[in-house]
Amino acid sequence: MIALLSAADNDDYSYVDQNFQPESLQTWGKRGSVINVEMRRYREWVLAGLVEDGYTVIDAIDADDDESGAVIESVKAASVDLYTAECEA
Repeated sequence: MIALLSAADNDDYSYVDQNFQPESLQTWGKRGSVINVEMRRYREWVLAGLVEDGYTVIDAIDADDDESGAVIESVKAASVDLYTAECEA
């Protein structure tokens, strides 16, 4: 594991005791790998979660400029209305 880290970073990890709790080091490495993979797919997971929750997700690449502009203005108006209602409450 230390050799792989050293090769990837070009740093010198020779000062690290490689026999100190190797189970912990392997677990840390495996968990780090899982987290890295999750972060690569974070955007996809967030968008999928929003769709599951019932939100309509508009792809900015596929949306017309007029349509996306109208949606943005609608969201801004709703935000102002909700903020005003919360302030009055």
